[in-house]
Amino acid sequence: MPERKFLPVRLRPEAGEHFSGYLLRLAIANGRSSVKELFSTLAIKGTRAQNHQSSETIATVAQWLGLNPAQLNAHIVRDEISTSVSAYDSARVYRNLELRVPRICIACLQAGTRVPAYFGQLPFTHCLTHEHELIHACPYCESQFVWSEELFESCCPSCKSKLEITTSAVTLPRYAAELEAHLSDQVGLNTFICDLLLALQCVLEPLNSNLSSRERPPTEIASWPTLFAQAYSLLNHADAMASWAETCRQQRSVSTAIGTLGVY
Repeated sequence: MPERKFLPVRLRPEAGEHFSGYLLRLAIANGRSSVKELFSTLAIKGTRAQNHQSSETIATVAQWLGLNPAQLNAHIVRDEISTSVSAYDSARVYRNLELRVPRICIACLQAGTRVPAYFGQLPFTHCLTHEHELIHACPYCESQFVWSEELFESCCPSCKSKLEITTSAVTLPRYAAELEAHLSDQVGLNTFICDLLLALQCVLEPLNSNLSSRERPPTEIASWPTLFAQAYSLLNHADAMASWAETCRQQRSVSTAIGTLGVY
């Protein structure tokens, strides 16, 4: 029987920590520079390497920590914010709100704060501590972030530029402020999120009348604050709704003639 292998340094997740952020800490503690390098060591490949929180990935990581999956899951404690939101809800237009791309708050990183779990979840787009927009790409080279040790040093993993905190005044957008206001009311929070996501789907695919539930949004990388601001306007401003509906009508009328020329 082959001898079981364990990581030399076996850190545990901290309460409320983003699981991918924990994996990066684990990688660095064991002499790896990124989650990708850690997964190579642990022989986590293919789709498992893309979904950090899959049951298969957690089971493999647990084995290398000398734990069983249930023991590791017991250490994965979601933060208060993400605990208030149903992680998986078949009643929402998007059942799964998890984003698999890193999103960071530079102020949090510079303060040495662990990456909170809600940073990886829609519809949260801002750090509720510093009110900064969460960013997924370098403002200098525009490369998408990856879970690499440079992030913990407040640097871009691609161009190595130092990521600086914005000096301009920051204010939460209205949708983000309303999210924060609902945090103490779990029912009201989830109802608002359901409505906001439904409006978001209308913004993302305005000519698609299918609003049935699907697994995820059609994209994970987008200008989410702009899109959610538009979605919020659809929910709250009659003029915005009327303008959106008229634009859809005009766009559909242009394509109507195509159907009359089709051969069936």
